[in-house]
Parts: sequence; C-alpha cells; structure tokens
Amino acid sequence: MRIEAEAARRFLCERLGLAGPHWADATPLSRLGMVQIDTIRIAGGRNHEFVLSARADVPTRGFDAQVYGPGGFVEQHYPVHLVRSAWRRRFMEGMAHRAQRYRIAGMSDAEVAALEARVLDHVRAHGPAKARDFDSLRVPGGFDTLKATTIALERLHLAGRLQIAGRSHAFERLFDLTERLHPDACEPVVPGPLDEAAVADLARYALEVLRLATPDALVERVQHHAGPWRGDARKERLRTLTHAALDRIGAVPVEVVVDGDPVPHLVLAEDLDALRAAAEGDAPAPDEPMRIVPPLDNLLFDRPRFARLFGRRFLFEAYKPRRERSFYFAMPLIHRARFAGIVDLRLVEGRRLMVERLEAVPWTEREALRVALHRLAFLVGAERVSAHARIDGAMRKAVIGRVTGQGGARG
Repeated sequence: MRIEAEAARRFLCERLGLAGPHWADATPLSRLGMVQIDTIRIAGGRNHEFVLSARADVPTRGFDAQVYGPGGFVEQHYPVHLVRSAWRRRFMEGMAHRAQRYRIAGMSDAEVAALEARVLDHVRAHGPAKARDFDSLRVPGGFDTLKATTIALERLHLAGRLQIAGRSHAFERLFDLTERLHPDACEPVVPGPLDEAAVADLARYALEVLRLATPDALVERVQHHAGPWRGDARKERLRTLTHAALDRIGAVPVEVVVDGDPVPHLVLAEDLDALRAAAEGDAPAPDEPMRIVPPLDNLLFDRPRFARLFGRRFLFEAYKPRRERSFYFAMPLIHRARFAGIVDLRLVEGRRLMVERLEAVPWTEREALRVALHRLAFLVGAERVSAHARIDGAMRKAVIGRVTGQGGARG
C-alpha cells in the first residue's frame, strides 16, 4: 500500500487522538498506550496534563483522578511514563534487572532486606507513602546523596513490590503495595531475558504507541521500552528479533510518499482500514479544532517522523541555556493534521495565560488559534489570555481577551 504524506498525517493524528472533536472525558486515553511524565510545570500544567488537554475537555488539574484512579495506566520508571496496565508485567521484567544492580552504599544485604521490610510494613499499615514520610541516614546516590529509605522505595518499585498510586500536590510519587493496587498481578517479578517472545511483545507495544513507524524507528522504540542499559538490548540484536516478529505482531509494510520519494513504514493490520480512510476520505471538517500539543507528546515520540511528515524540525529547548533557545516550553500547533506553528505559554499569577512567543505559518487561522488558547486557559483555570509585546500586533489583538469558557468568546 502506498499513501501520500498528507494522508499519513491525517491517519497519525486520528490514531493519536489529535483529529476530530475533543473527547468528552479521558476514557479514550488508553488508546495511546503510553504517556510520558515530566516534572516541568509551565502554563498551569505539566507535559502529561497537556497531553490530556490536547485531546479531552478535562481540566489539567484532573489528570491524576482521570488516569491513576481508574487503574488503566501504571507508572513505570525508565523513563518516567505511564503505560497500559495490561503491559505492566513485561515492562516490570526489565525494571527487575535494574533493581538487582541498584545498591545502597554502605549497607549489607541483610541490612537492606531489613530496611525494605520496614518500608513495606509502614506502607501496609499507613497506606500510600512518599519519600519524605521516612527518615533515615543519607547515603551516596542520585546527584549527591539520598536517604537510604528513598533508595529502598525505588528498589521495591523496580522489583514490583510497590507501585505508584498517584502523585502528591508537590508531584512526589505515592508508593503503595502492589498487592493492594493490582491484586491479580502481584506475584514477584523475576528478571527475564529479552528472548523472541519478549521482543515480540515489546514490538507490538511500540507499534501501538507509534502507530506509523519506519523499521528503524520501531527498533529504537523497542530498545526504549526494553531499557537501553540492558546488556541484551543491543540495537543490532533487537533489529534481528524485531524483524522476525513482524508477522507475529501483525505489522504490515506501507510506503509513505514524502516529497516524491516513497519511505518504508509499518502499521498494524488492524489500522489498515483507518489508513485507507485517511487516504480516500474527505478533507478535515472546517470547524476541526486546533490542538496545542506539548513537547513530549506521543506525536513527538519520533521526532524524525514529525519533521518528515509535518515539515518542521522540533527541538525541546527547556534544558538549553537561555541565550541559545528560541522557545522554552515549545508547544506545536496542529490544525487539520497540519503544522500551524509553535507557541510558548506561561501562567502569570495563576490568572493570565501569557503568550510569550508565537511562530505561526502564513495560513494559520487566527480565530482557530484564539479558540485553542482560550480553551486551554479555561482548562488551566486562567481568567484572561494576554500576549507579550513581541507578538505581531494583528495576531496579538486576535488572541487576547477575557476567558469566558472553552469556546474562546471575546470578553
């Protein structure tokens, strides 16, 4: 099957929940399979909260209740992300490998076992606990030193004895017993090899996350899911095992024509109808809402794909020196499955959503941008949208105003 880049964009946005009307709630979020968590709080939310707001009419502050509460996702550690609960076991096998090597400096195995038992007893008696609920000697670890109990919590999480029940108001992890959160899956997690079956599962998960991937991008994602620190996760080995698993996982080759050149990609057989619909269907509806997409969104998990299909190279510049960056928390604008610009936002005094920087393509519709900004302002609890003086005068005038609801009506 061969499709044009435009159809590939439509398909990708539809599969990732960035096309059509916004969801009424977070229920369809499980379609994504994985959501990356980030600690940076900007414009009234964090990356994962904006992943939700780009798709659903749910306030950013409601993310935990929508995602942790129902148990459809579990939080994993490398990197910090939420994955479908059904995938937990395979991801935890990789984490168990890491737990074996995560030592507590200056403590014997017996002392570590006693400390972990004390931590488990506390959680069993008092419910979900965070690191600062414990007091113990600090030992080498992290950037400098960590409490021994903090490392014990980490070890118990990696080993599958504890799970993340949610986050505190200060974004601290709340650890609870696996047997309490997942009573049907609380048997000890034993480190397993990355054999053919394990790689096939991870390849399936990776393609469910990416939805459309080149063979190389799929291998990179498999390595990412397995944990690139593992000795048996070398890329060439995974390439061989992933290629051998393609038929088993239902991966189908397609060609995406980019600037006249066909580029090999893979999709799941179950997605072929959606791919054909994107290729043969009508153009997106004129009133399709513009999406404000966070920098670690699923759409950007494969940044070369984003550059290839959307015609824009994207960089996450938050960790670059200020003098070297154009944006801080750059959020791409996607409208009708096309790149419409990049915006950098900041929440001022909890009341104003400030447009710090804006780079819009010539065809960007001002009213659609206004509605998107006012909708996001509403979801983060802001009362007004304002714009820095550096923003183009006509565009600035078009987007500022009082927030009266998700429709972006002028105030």
